[in-house]
Amino acid sequence: NEQLSLEEYIDLINEAAGLGCKTVIITGVSSPSEPLLSPLLLPIIKQIYTLDMTTLIYTNAVVLGDNSLCKKIHNVIWQISFSKVMYL
Repeated sequence: NEQLSLEEYIDLINEAAGLGCKTVIITGVSSPSEPLLSPLLLPIIKQIYTLDMTTLIYTNAVVLGDNSLCKKIHNVIWQISFSKVMYL
């Protein structure tokens, strides 16, 4: 499973915006499977934000206890949906 580069993601986002896309949904489809663990997440959501698009992230929220990450995404994310997490 090959990961896209940051430049490829940015190109796709720019193209989608040019075609009238208003919302980008980010899920954990590729490695890492948790989107909040991806080192590409912040530059991607910042690009989405600069294009006045809405970002939705589907996450299991395992890293939301990291205050530094929460502060970085606070002003550029409109909605985060949590998948059900079960602790045994």
